[in-house]
Amino acid sequence: MKKQLFLLFAVFPLFLFGQSKSEIGLFLGASNNGTDAHSWAREGATPFDQSQFAFGLNYTYNFNEKFGFKLNYTGSKLTGDDVDLTKNESLVKRKYSFSTPIHEVGAFLQWNFLNKKDSLGSKFRKTLSPYIVGGLAMSYTNPTVDWTPSPRPVRNAKDEENVKNFYLQIPVGFGVKYQYSRQMSIGMEFRSVVPLNDYIDGISVSANPDKNDTYGFIGLNFGMKLGKPDRDGDGVVDDIDNCPDLPGLMEYDGCPDTDGDGVIDPQDGCPLIAGVPNLSGCPDSDGDGIANQFDDCPNVPGKRELKGCPDSDNDGVRDKDDMCPQVKGMREYNGCPPPDKDGDGVLDQDDKCPGVAGKVNGCPDTDGDGVIDMDDKCPDVAGIVNGCPDRDKDGIADNMDKCPDVPGISANKGCPAIKKEVKEKIMNIAKALYFQTGSDRLTYKSKRKLNELVKILNQYPEMGLSIEGHTDSVGDDAKNMTLSQKRADAVKKYLVGKGIDKNRLTATGYGETKPVADNNTKTGRKKNRRVELKSIY
Repeated sequence: MKKQLFLLFAVFPLFLFGQSKSEIGLFLGASNNGTDAHSWAREGATPFDQSQFAFGLNYTYNFNEKFGFKLNYTGSKLTGDDVDLTKNESLVKRKYSFSTPIHEVGAFLQWNFLNKKDSLGSKFRKTLSPYIVGGLAMSYTNPTVDWTPSPRPVRNAKDEENVKNFYLQIPVGFGVKYQYSRQMSIGMEFRSVVPLNDYIDGISVSANPDKNDTYGFIGLNFGMKLGKPDRDGDGVVDDIDNCPDLPGLMEYDGCPDTDGDGVIDPQDGCPLIAGVPNLSGCPDSDGDGIANQFDDCPNVPGKRELKGCPDSDNDGVRDKDDMCPQVKGMREYNGCPPPDKDGDGVLDQDDKCPGVAGKVNGCPDTDGDGVIDMDDKCPDVAGIVNGCPDRDKDGIADNMDKCPDVPGISANKGCPAIKKEVKEKIMNIAKALYFQTGSDRLTYKSKRKLNELVKILNQYPEMGLSIEGHTDSVGDDAKNMTLSQKRADAVKKYLVGKGIDKNRLTATGYGETKPVADNNTKTGRKKNRRVELKSIY
């Protein structure tokens, strides 16, 4: 009992240095014998037949949410007997029992492998945390052995001298802790001792395969954190912390001042930007007494009624919105007086024609088509395209439209688009034009094809035609150029003879300068001897 009290008082002073990371605990449970005297080795027994009451005290310092250092004292009693081991005939049958007090003082590392950081703030999160412990322990035992003389067990001759009171052990264990309040927790722990000796029960039996003696503890651990609560962890306990849910500074009674302007964050309207105290910690760059976030002109001193902006001419219009900031004006004229020299109701600053009365942006519009005269291409005639009329409404003004009464496209200068099949027909006609060898005389079949072309030109009276003559490279270049021109002229002459206006037709000879195939082959030379027809406007 004296040794037990000595160990208790040796460990207890450590508890007095408790901080918010420190915790003391009370262990209540049972010890279990695992020495040579396994009472449960006999028929019908259980591992807990010889369990004894155990209690202990412990102190834990948590480095963080995962790891902690633990000092532990556990006291109990170990008892056991070994009677007629019928299950294993290889063991020597013996009859003895033992009893010993056990006191264990240990130092452990504790790994809370699934623990999460404790929640800060007014809401507490209950947690269930499994953990593993391991370390070194010094055990004190004083075994008493009761031998039955017959049959006498085999016993090491040196048992008596090897029995000691203090043993160095390696305890390992696991447990789970339920933190049900900020200060209190309850948990269950099992701890087993890795054996380093065979004399805890006072005897070593050479025939027993269990070479070393073991024991363990299992029970409940009731924990309580030391020190006053400091739920935001800023070193200022909750009792005197004006901001118990926000980590802060001692000089501000536990409240933070993130921007360092002397105004604590809960009272700071701009906690991330240094400001002035009389504006709730917000900055005022221009010093007009209006915080920047409410100042529409934060870098220029202004008036409160104008949201911090100046009004140099005192006309009630802020300089930034005043078109005449140095001249007192009217709000409806954006701070300017209402100048209108020509009296057309359009202020001079907006009047494109300030010296002439007008209705459209202050300018006259003689024909009333909504296009002012200076921009109107046809100022005396109402129109819709740059002020000009467009009878066929094809988006091309009549004065630029070659077909003003028929909707067309700009590529054809206002005339209708030529149908795809018509273009293909013109190309096929061109491919069917042939001349007598070495001359510009059209063949009979070629004239029949040109008659078809006449019909197309009459169908599109505004369409022009470009006639291009080409030859192969056989013969003199100059003669080929002359021949190609004569052939193009021959086509033009035939069309004019059929009533087509010559002004719609152009004829150009290119000789051999624009081949479309290889002149070194018969097929290529045939392709190069051609007339091309292209529609134009």
